[in-house]
Amino acid sequence: MVSREEIKEKINQIKWHHQFEIINGLFTPGSYSPDGLLKRLNLPTDLSGKRMLDIGARDGFFTLQAVKRGASVIAVDYMPADQMGFNLTMQANGVREVEFIQTNVYELPQLDLGTFDIILFLGVIYHVPDPYLSLEIVQSLTKEGGTCYVESTNLDASFTLNEVPAPLPDQYRSSPLAVFVRRNMTSYWDMNEECLRQLINDVGFTVKRAETWGKRVLFEAEAVYQSDKERAKTLSRGIVKRSPREQK
Repeated sequence: MVSREEIKEKINQIKWHHQFEIINGLFTPGSYSPDGLLKRLNLPTDLSGKRMLDIGARDGFFTLQAVKRGASVIAVDYMPADQMGFNLTMQANGVREVEFIQTNVYELPQLDLGTFDIILFLGVIYHVPDPYLSLEIVQSLTKEGGTCYVESTNLDASFTLNEVPAPLPDQYRSSPLAVFVRRNMTSYWDMNEECLRQLINDVGFTVKRAETWGKRVLFEAEAVYQSDKERAKTLSRGIVKRSPREQK
């Protein structure tokens, strides 16, 4: 366990995203506080025996909360752990059993990780160029009956017209809408609540709960095996085989 003074010194050497109390009375200088989202997740207080995958773990705030609840966690992020606050967050709290993998969501199927009881997919989907494929992958890694939490921007509240903020008119909110937005090198999409709901359902989840606040939306979804959805995935990523008669 590193000392309080060492933690304090190392905090100042890291560019943080999450702003949180890393140890008693010592806070990280991140750009946003994840405490509110943690409350909205409403994770069970006891996760003993559960496997969790934290996709886009960043500084390790949510990984730490899951570990404290007894979960076995694999954390992944496209950045190295030592270039974020992840390593320090684990070290400061004496956490040694978490596995961190530097990868992106598209590479997960090749890693043979098995399936998970809970997957956190928070603040990631608008950062990937193919959100549908990313959700297909996430669904394939979720145990049947397992839970996935998807959190994202919400176009209903963040729509802009000619670069001027303009909340989406009510008559459009019941339709699935997505806008291609390149705010920076890692941002691609803004989707409204209905669009994200339909994407989540279409890849083989069943939405159990949705919550919106400000310009964000959170879905809690259950993975459910559906043969028609599995066949659709096969067709969308492959080819339709010709019948023996057609091959003659």
